[in-house]
Amino acid sequence: MQLGLAVFIYRRLFDIPTEPLNKKKENQTFVLEYTGASAAVGSEKQIAGLVSLLERVLEEERETASELRQEADQLARNLQSLSRQLSLAIAERKLRGRCRMVVSL
Repeated sequence: MQLGLAVFIYRRLFDIPTEPLNKKKENQTFVLEYTGASAAVGSEKQIAGLVSLLERVLEEERETASELRQEADQLARNLQSLSRQLSLAIAERKLRGRCRMVVSL
């Protein structure tokens, strides 16, 4: 159950499309569902408290997630640059020396 809620928080923080949490009443208890599975079971007050806690965690971790997304974007740019450099090095090697048609970037 905790893993499902953690995945929900992660997906929301990283702007990955996700299903909403759904609150349903079953007999005397309430169930918080995520992706069709029970994420929490308790009284209405307990479920409301949990939803409030989840909203607080989302708000508190938003800045950290933004920093991580920026770092991931920088790593992706570095990977693209390195990939171009390796492709150039491979092309030069295959041509046995520098080729005037291969230009260093």
